[in-house]
Amino acid sequence: MGKDTNNITPSTFNGVSETNMTSVDLNPSVSQDNAKNGGMDSVKRRFSSVSMSIQKVLGVNREEGDFTLGCIKVFHTRTRFLIMVLVLLCLSSVWSNILSVNFAIICMKPGASNNGTSNDTSSDPNSIYHPVSLTSNEKSLLTSAVAAAALIANFFVVSLIGNYGIRTVFAILGLLSAISTFAMPWAFELGFSYILALRILQGIAFASNFPVIGAFSSKWTYYKQNGLFVSVLVAYVQLSPSITLPLSGALCTSQWGWPSVFYVHGIGCAILFIIYGFFYRNSPRKHPYVGDIELRKIAVGKSECSKEELKKIPYVPILKTAAVWAVWIAAIGNFTAVNMMFLYSPNYLNGVLGFKVNKTGLSAAIGPIAQFLIKLFAGFTSDKVKCISESNKLR
Repeated sequence: MGKDTNNITPSTFNGVSETNMTSVDLNPSVSQDNAKNGGMDSVKRRFSSVSMSIQKVLGVNREEGDFTLGCIKVFHTRTRFLIMVLVLLCLSSVWSNILSVNFAIICMKPGASNNGTSNDTSSDPNSIYHPVSLTSNEKSLLTSAVAAAALIANFFVVSLIGNYGIRTVFAILGLLSAISTFAMPWAFELGFSYILALRILQGIAFASNFPVIGAFSSKWTYYKQNGLFVSVLVAYVQLSPSITLPLSGALCTSQWGWPSVFYVHGIGCAILFIIYGFFYRNSPRKHPYVGDIELRKIAVGKSECSKEELKKIPYVPILKTAAVWAVWIAAIGNFTAVNMMFLYSPNYLNGVLGFKVNKTGLSAAIGPIAQFLIKLFAGFTSDKVKCISESNKLR
């Protein structure tokens, strides 16, 4: 880092080639004479000198992130990947908080013992938690409330993100999700209306997930890695149940019982979003760990738009575009099947097939894990395959 890469000029390379990069005569007769007279050793020395000279020049031109400070080496040239992982974990945490309620309800079955079926605290007189008994209609309403709240809040969240950016909006909504999840054990003791109110708050927080993916990808993605970034971030849908279901099963059968499911998820979510609030920036230009090399790379293919221009969203032309409707219909079909499996597979495995709670979590996580790995592979190969158009890749 002690050298300025801007001082590298063609003369630098010319000087190297003139002094060190000695040309090798390819004339067979001359080569044979050199071989007879020990010329091969001379050629090897010349190539070694050339190699050292090239390495010396390339060392000057090396990217800014090539430090000798261990883990700090990744910054300045790979910061976007660290932020991508952080955003993925935050997205997963919000979705995990929603899934945790569905799984915790399984653990509240009265009369269950601590033998792997569940660790029920509802019938324990020494427990401070005595959750209310929910009917089938109330359980369905708790699931629907999240979706309805997210749908309505989505319009307001998009507007807030356009005005303030995802750093502030997503951090606040993430903490809202953490608080509502942490308070869930008390809501289950107080009554259905309190649970419903917290589920609505979880739905409002969830409304930011997909706008965050779009905003982050438009600001931080290198155009050649767009497919990878989008597929990784959208994979939170599969990553969340892959972590939450087995974790919740283990917590339910532990000595802390079903309330620990909400406490662990709430605390974990709060920690992730506090880190996110401090580390994330709405623009790579404002991030202290993004170097010039990475900044120029991210800027390729991006156009600058003012906040006023971003507010002018052409809703009517969007609604008149057939391709948009095709994507929406496909998304509805996809998430209908995926969410049905993630939300109700634990209930089916435990209530219908009779799986124990801890094995229910592990078994229900197999499908999401497989989907998560396939999605990552598809995103990686999408950026590498050039013989197929982007439209056909989407199809």
